[in-house]
Amino acid sequence: MDRDAYLSLHAHEELHWWFVARRRIIKKVLNYYFAGKKLNGILEVGCGSGGNLELLSCFGKVHAMEMDAYCVEMANTRKICHVKSGSLPDDVPFTEKFELICMFDVLEHVDEDVKALKAISERLSDDGILFVTVPAYGFLWSNHDVVLNHKRRYMKRQLLDVFAKAGMRPVYSTYFNTFLMPLVLLVRAYNKLTGKSKGDDNKLSPKAVNNLLNKVFSSERFIIPGMSMPFGVSILIVAKKNNEK
Repeated sequence: MDRDAYLSLHAHEELHWWFVARRRIIKKVLNYYFAGKKLNGILEVGCGSGGNLELLSCFGKVHAMEMDAYCVEMANTRKICHVKSGSLPDDVPFTEKFELICMFDVLEHVDEDVKALKAISERLSDDGILFVTVPAYGFLWSNHDVVLNHKRRYMKRQLLDVFAKAGMRPVYSTYFNTFLMPLVLLVRAYNKLTGKSKGDDNKLSPKAVNNLLNKVFSSERFIIPGMSMPFGVSILIVAKKNNEK
């Protein structure tokens, strides 16, 4: 990701409808699995500029790693935890085991996704949970993916296969950002037809539009994780180690 994209991400992460709504959904899922618990070890892999660290800290002691040096610097200014430099799959700067490991829109940036998940599973406690989100559907590929240096977008069955190959057992999986998918399809199609596909999707919309999109997207937290959505712009998976011999 180029420096301008990082600056845009950092500037809008607290207000942009997509980030705010995604955090609300993440919080709902975490409450489902960890309500009333205080975890001794939480690791966020690829924390970016640290926009999720405050939320994760509500559930226990947080650790974090990030590949980009500039993002490490920005994330550490939040003073929530010491963010370490590291990358997947061969440079994870932690040897301890974690009860919760989170990778929010990270796996699509990694060349070797199976190897990356295997590396992360080695840092997961026997009963720990891995919480992953990724962008969905190759046909939604746009300049936003190019700007963010994505390697791929996933179908859910493809992602489940990656988890299986890595020795992970999904306990919950769903598409999400479902309600807004028709709008996303229309916008992506319009941009391609008109050539207005430059830039990324992290720019802040007018306040009224931003608030409306936030309300629509975040309303999915009343469904997730009670049931699975059949389609959506993103995919969410909660997994454990496959300890069966």
